[in-house]
Amino acid sequence: MVALLLVALLQDPAPAPKPTAEPPYEKVEPASLDVQAAVKFAFSEQKKKTKEPLSLAGILTAEKASVGPDNYRVCMFVDRGGVTERAQVVVGRNAKKK
Repeated sequence: MVALLLVALLQDPAPAPKPTAEPPYEKVEPASLDVQAAVKFAFSEQKKKTKEPLSLAGILTAEKASVGPDNYRVCMFVDRGGVTERAQVVVGRNAKKK
């Protein structure tokens, strides 16, 4: 009975997950001015929302969308009130480069 169930499961595999529509990203230098501006913007927006102390502990990776608008994805460590946490943010520029 168990063997029949296993055969049935192997014959009817689950559908493959659909790929995400996320654009491909390319690594960029974390110290670049654009990455630093993206991090600064993300921190200012987060501080407005939470009103708690927040500081950058270090950038792990920085990437830029290879197609489409100037979107930057940054993975970093942040210090939130004495506790270090890993965070990821995606920041995009508007058409006026602001």
